[in-house]
Amino acid sequence: MTMAKLSITYNHDKEKYIFNKYRDAFEEHEGKSPNLNQPADKKKANKIAQELRQAWEPKEKEFIKNLNWFYDCEFKIDGWTGYLIRSRICPYSPDEKFFAISLDKPLSDQLLTIGHELFHQPFHFHWEEKCLEIFQDEQVVHCLKESLTELLNTPKFNLTDEIDPGWGDPCEEFIRHLIKKYHRENGPFKFKAFLQWIK
Repeated sequence: MTMAKLSITYNHDKEKYIFNKYRDAFEEHEGKSPNLNQPADKKKANKIAQELRQAWEPKEKEFIKNLNWFYDCEFKIDGWTGYLIRSRICPYSPDEKFFAISLDKPLSDQLLTIGHELFHQPFHFHWEEKCLEIFQDEQVVHCLKESLTELLNTPKFNLTDEIDPGWGDPCEEFIRHLIKKYHRENGPFKFKAFLQWIK
């Protein structure tokens, strides 16, 4: 078996960087930023990172292959890192090729986070501008991007028994409903076909 290309690690300096970069989002969702003066327990963090790498590794190749099939693109996971952090929310940066994974969630939730955050990236790189041209509304495009992770609840993209519930935004929930309906009627589908169906 080949080694996974996604790096999964805990790095205290990177954790502090992520909290500083997305401070407003953390405070909005969690009320306050955690005290990061001290790093997380190193032994615990390394153990969690190792277990998550072992769980992700056999799934990576097929997941990325299916992601590229869905988006009709060639997204490469080389150089991407999942950083474990002490938070329930998990921001990401397409430009810096990283996303956060909650250190305190169970392994199944962490796998779902990997799938969720990776699902967004080909959209940013290959479809976001096109969708902005079509819908002329940034909020609609944001909802579309977030709703696509509904496909993590289907056999083709499933990584875990956990369900990706979304954020509960009415716009997103409506698009998730359309995705479920389209999937029931058509089975696995490509983004381009779904986009043509809804626009």
